[in-house]
Amino acid sequence: MARESIDGLIARLPVNRYYVSNYAGASAVAQVDDNGGYWVVLPRDPQAPAALIVPESELQDLAAEQERGRGTWIDNVCSYGDTLHDTASGDVAGTLIQALKSAGLDAAHCATDDPRTAGWLTAHGSERVRMSYRPELFNEIRLVKSAAEIESLKQAAHANEMGLLLAFDSMAAASTPEELENFYMMTMAQQGGRGVQLHVAQGGPAVAAVGSHHPVSLA
Repeated sequence: MARESIDGLIARLPVNRYYVSNYAGASAVAQVDDNGGYWVVLPRDPQAPAALIVPESELQDLAAEQERGRGTWIDNVCSYGDTLHDTASGDVAGTLIQALKSAGLDAAHCATDDPRTAGWLTAHGSERVRMSYRPELFNEIRLVKSAAEIESLKQAAHANEMGLLLAFDSMAAASTPEELENFYMMTMAQQGGRGVQLHVAQGGPAVAAVGSHHPVSLA
């Protein structure tokens, strides 16, 4: 950020939110407008508070993950929705603007991975923030890996490989994609991983059941 004269990052896309905050959320799909979704504010100044913005309905799930030693490293979790808590706002734009103010970024230069962010902030009365749409900067940041991250990637790749191999071994004629996916997910969990999805195809699109004498792909 110092090299690019950026004072902070505003991440919204799932891959960037998760990389910055270590929290994926209940949905991996970003909302199509400014009325929802997850956001992360990361100041360049390490003394300024980073913020994770989530729907208020997820606060309980987030707390449960943290009790299990997972979830986000960010202490400043802000929510929007029903406004039942002191940290909640009625809309996500108001919550984002407040997070920027708390981090001293309400009149700063920030990079975002969503080209609509600047327009949303302006529409909600926050014209002083200078926004730059810099998806390539987020891509570059994700390329930087510590030794611990590289080791985690190796473990994840090994768990995924074993999950796929054992799912193949369990396959039989008339096996359904659901059965194979359940076996894959179980194998991932036994290795301490967490599977997301298993796509089963047989020479084309997804299939309802595996047939005999036809090649099958798992991904």
